[in-house]
Amino acid sequence: MSESNIIHITITNEYRNLVNKTRLKKTVKSVLTYFKKNSFELTVSIVNNKKIRELNNKFRLNDSETDVLSFSANEIDPETSRIYIGDILVSYPLAKKQSEEMNHQITEELDLLTIHGVLHLLGYDHASKDDEEQMFSVQSKLLQFINNPSMNTTN
Repeated sequence: MSESNIIHITITNEYRNLVNKTRLKKTVKSVLTYFKKNSFELTVSIVNNKKIRELNNKFRLNDSETDVLSFSANEIDPETSRIYIGDILVSYPLAKKQSEEMNHQITEELDLLTIHGVLHLLGYDHASKDDEEQMFSVQSKLLQFINNPSMNTTN
């Protein structure tokens, strides 16, 4: 894969020591590799419930916490010709809670939510049952792709 993809990771101070920034970048790079996307740029932010609730209310008119939000941009930087596809915000507290409920590691839940967010930025949705089945099927394939070193060469 071209190293021209740029992934920004921001982590709220309270979670900075709990989140593996390198792993999140690798997860995003793997998704972009899977879809053969180059010259893309995006931001993943790990935030608290207060922040995600505020944004969910402001932009989706839903006054509650959610595990992940995606904001599509699809703007071309005229200087670099890179496409800024958007921003993904993940609630660390909800990711932690869900990982405990599903009996897996927080890193796996953060991978899942990040993949889910990138898929939204790439145009996937789950508004209808058919769309949901397609999106979740691709999401499962991506989890396998990311967790199988022989399939993924973004090391």
